[in-house]
Amino acid sequence: MNPKPTIQDQTLPTPEPSSYYSLPDINSKVLAFNNVVTSLFDKHAPFQTFLAKQRPSPWMSLEIKNLLNRRDRARRKFVQTKSSVNYEQFNRRRNTVKQMIRNAKLRYAYSLFPPNLTQDQFYKNVKKILELSDIITQLSKWRESILELSDIIMMKL
Repeated sequence: MNPKPTIQDQTLPTPEPSSYYSLPDINSKVLAFNNVVTSLFDKHAPFQTFLAKQRPSPWMSLEIKNLLNRRDRARRKFVQTKSSVNYEQFNRRRNTVKQMIRNAKLRYAYSLFPPNLTQDQFYKNVKKILELSDIITQLSKWRESILELSDIIMMKL
């Protein structure tokens, strides 16, 4: 099994120090040094583009996605035309989408926390939603009211 090659194993494009001394001014010396460093980075650590992805929302459905698309289309149409009719249509769709999302989040939360849930199952579901450190730091706040707990869970969804 061969070890991975390291930078020390490869020849690096470093100019002789005397070549830096032969350059006429400090600006050209800095430029030459920057070129060497940039070429090293380009070779050994090139830029990579990627798309950061979010976790999928468990409450998001195909119906809500379609409504979001229709709402966005209505908004674009209103922005282009500035018509009050288009604004009313966009406003209705926006309110519908907000209500659908709110209801979907509530349904998901209620599915995680049904009334006949044991204490073990309850904390297992809480751990699904929140990180463990959040639970430990916020448990003292949650003792006061179960409504505060549901508000915090809804914000995390």
